[in-house]
This record gives sequence, C-alpha cells and structure tokens, in this order.
Amino acid sequence: IARAIEQYMGVAEGSIKQYAEQGLVTAEVVKNALFSIADETNAKFESMPMTWAQIWNSMQNKALSVFTPILNRINEIGNSGRFQLVANGIIDSLAAIATMATFVFDLLIAGGAFVVDNWSWLAPIIYGVATAYAILRGAMLIYNTIQGISNMLATISAARSAIKAGATITEAAATKTATGAQVGLNAALLACPITWIIILIIALIAIFYAVIAAVNKFAGTSISATGVICGAFLWLAALVANIVIGLFNGIIQYTWTMFVEPFIDIIEWVLNVVNGGFNSFGDAVKNLIGNMISWFLSLGKIVTKIIDAIFGTDWTSGLQSLQNTVLSWGKNEKAITLSREAPTINHRFDLTDAFDAGNKFGKGIEDKVSDLFDFELNDPMGAGDQNPFANTLDSIYSNTGDIADNTRETADALELSNEELELLRDIAEREAINKYTTAEIKVEMHNNNNISSEMDLDGIINLFEVKLLEAMATSAEGGHI
Repeated sequence: IARAIEQYMGVAEGSIKQYAEQGLVTAEVVKNALFSIADETNAKFESMPMTWAQIWNSMQNKALSVFTPILNRINEIGNSGRFQLVANGIIDSLAAIATMATFVFDLLIAGGAFVVDNWSWLAPIIYGVATAYAILRGAMLIYNTIQGISNMLATISAARSAIKAGATITEAAATKTATGAQVGLNAALLACPITWIIILIIALIAIFYAVIAAVNKFAGTSISATGVICGAFLWLAALVANIVIGLFNGIIQYTWTMFVEPFIDIIEWVLNVVNGGFNSFGDAVKNLIGNMISWFLSLGKIVTKIIDAIFGTDWTSGLQSLQNTVLSWGKNEKAITLSREAPTINHRFDLTDAFDAGNKFGKGIEDKVSDLFDFELNDPMGAGDQNPFANTLDSIYSNTGDIADNTRETADALELSNEELELLRDIAEREAINKYTTAEIKVEMHNNNNISSEMDLDGIINLFEVKLLEAMATSAEGGHI
C-alpha cells in the first residue's frame, strides 16, 4: 500500500514517511492510490489458490442467493393471515386436547377416590357378584357332568334294550346316524385350516426329529432335537418381539417428526433470533437450512430405528450425530438448542441368547423324558450297571453262604469243655492274685570274704536275715528298694 501511494504521488521509494509528516498523504491521496492499483490487486488475488474456507464461504453465499426467494416466500407464508389462522387453530386444538385430558384424569381420580372411600360397602357387592358367578359356573359344570352321565346311562340302557329285544332296525338307524355325524365331523375337521396347520407342524417336528437322529447316528454327535426346536421357537419369538418394538419405535418417530419436531424447530429458531444466538442474518439463514435438513434426517430415523431393533445395529446414532452437526450451523455461544430426541423403547431381545436359552430348556426336558423310558435305570430289579438299585440277588446268595461257613468254623474253634474253661479261669485268678499280693524274692549273692572264726559267720547270717525281713516288709507295703 505504501509503495502504491508513493507511485501515485510520484516520489521516491521509501520517502512516504517524510511526506506523511508534512501532511501531504491525505485520505484522498490514499483512496486514489488504492483505486489506481485495483486491477493489479485483483489480478494477484485471482492468481492465488482458494482455501477450503473461501470455497465454503462461496457456497454459503451462493446458497443464500439461491434460497433468498424461498426464504422470502417462507416469511410471506409465516406472516400471512391464513398461516396465523392455522397456527391459532392448532394451538386452540392442543388446548382443547389438554382440557379433555385433564377432565379424563380428574374423572379417573374421582372414580378411584370414590371406590377407596366406599370400599366398605362396595366390597360385599363385588364379592357377592364374583361368588354368584363362580357358583353359576360350578352349577353349570355339575349339570353338564350329570347330563353326560345320564346320557351315558341312557345309551347303555338303550344298547341293552336293543340287544335284549333284537331291535336291529333301531340299532342300524342309530349306527347310520352316528356314522353320518362322524363323517360330518371328519369333513369339518378336514375343511378347517387349523387342522392342516397342526398336522403340518406335527409332521415337520417328526421330520426334524428324524433328521437330527440320523445326523447324530452317522456323525457321532449328540444334538438335542427338542433343544433345537425350543431354541428355534424362542428365537422366532424374540424376532417377532423385536419387530414389534421396531414398528412401535418407527410409529413414535413418525408421529414425532410430523407433528412435534416442526414446532421445536420454529420455537428454537425464534428464541435464537431473540436471544442473539446468530451473529448475522446469514447465520440465521444457515441455521434455518440446517433445521430443514435435520427434519429430513428425522424422517430417515424412522427406518433406522426399525432396522436397529430387528438386527441390533446402531444406524440411528450415525444419523443423530449428523443431525446434531447440521443443527449447529450458524449458532454462536449464546445459541439455544432444544432436544429433538423422540421417545424410544431401547430394549431389544438378543436372538442368540434367546436360541441358547430355548436350546438349554429343551435339552433339559429331553434328558428328563428320556430317563423315563430307560427301563434298566427305572427297574429296581434291573441289571443295569448305572442303576443304583440293580439286581444283586446272586451276590447276596453267595455272600450268605460264605457267612454260614465262616460262622461254622468259628463255632468249631471255640468249642471247649467246661473243665478246660474252669482250669483257665483258676490259673488266671491265681496269676492275678500273685501279681498284686505275693512278692517274688530272688536273692543272688556273691561274696569274697575271709572267715576266720564262727563269730564272723554268725554276724553275716544275722545281718542277712535282718535285711531280708526289711525288704519283704517294704515290698508288702507297695514300696521298692
């Protein structure tokens, strides 16, 4: 810019400072200098590559230019008298619905309060009606039972009378009538689709059991046919439940998108305009476009919620993330964002878990039922190796004979005379008495003495006698030396 001013003023390069100090660089000079290099500046800018931000700004500007007629038309529609009339009608309808709902809830609360407050006299009436109904049903059951017994007795009596009287014509007529009734019943059963459905299901189950049995025989496996059937039924039930949940979520999302979300978009946009949530008119337009795209994405969530509930995917989260992105267009830090999440049933049944649970249940039933027909296991006198009550009579007979032989041998070994027993008892008694009452004295003496006279011998004998008597006395008293 400084060089352009210098060229315009016709001065040397780098001398603009001194001319500015002199007051010669006026606003008029700057303006004319910039206009003089406008073509050169534009050429340089056009030669530079565009950034993504410039491309995006260009797209926004073009989109704003293209959608300007539409926005003007929307403004005209929003400010028209007919739209205001429709909006007021919707508001009045919502108010009427709210009033009606309040009335219904008040009526239900009043009815419940009436029942609670007057239960003391309402209870006998309700119990009486229920008892009367139960008695009526019981009486009808008893009557039908008695009537059936009576008809049976009458049939037996008629049969006996027919046999006794030889009423062959009556019997033949009765037989023909019964045959015709049976034929009619058979025709009715064959004509009923439920009969064919039941027969088809039974046939399929029988074929399935045969196929599983063949696979187990030739492949050496132990697949439970009952478990697979129960697992398949539970898997199908889980699939149907998931489909119902998905359709319900889809209906809720459709209702929300068509009747609730447009009002949320309008209210949020107006609140942001009032609250300063947009920095410019272009931001407001950009956010309005984002709201439109968000509405179309909400329509797509109708399908994704059904698919997610059936197949266990999470496509709705992707659409929700994209929806949050477009809803943030044009907003600043003051912007208000209202939730557009529709109520959803988040639970779904896992198909694999359902099949495993059914398979386990069916296999348990099959194991219990199969044991009922294992005669070796259920016969207390059977000879099965796995039966805890297996027949062991042969071994009992053999063991009883062995016991008899052993008892006979024991009796022979213990057969002694009374005299021998008495002798053994006497010997035992004597040994016991001697053990505790009579002391055994055993003296071993070795001396190397020199005896020179009788006096020496007498002293030794006397001293030995005294010591022996003392030892015997001490031993009798229980002491020991």
